[in-house]
Amino acid sequence: MSRHTRTQVPILPRLRKLVIDHNVQEKLLTTKEHQASNYHMRAKDFSELKSGDMVCLILPQSLTDEAVKARVDKPMGTRSY
Repeated sequence: MSRHTRTQVPILPRLRKLVIDHNVQEKLLTTKEHQASNYHMRAKDFSELKSGDMVCLILPQSLTDEAVKARVDKPMGTRSY
């Protein structure tokens, strides 16, 4: 259709010079890095959970998004929370 794609579709290296200018690729990378830094700006490192700590969680089988209080029985290693 004689149009350039706007997505990051893989292109053969010899055609890349014709389709994508290096300045455009650098702008994409700087924009991506800027978005990543904005996303991670307020991120915090949480302390490890110990047995006896109180936590709130939403059960997966719950029909409502109501949080339930629970007590940590034993640590299960590194988790995302």
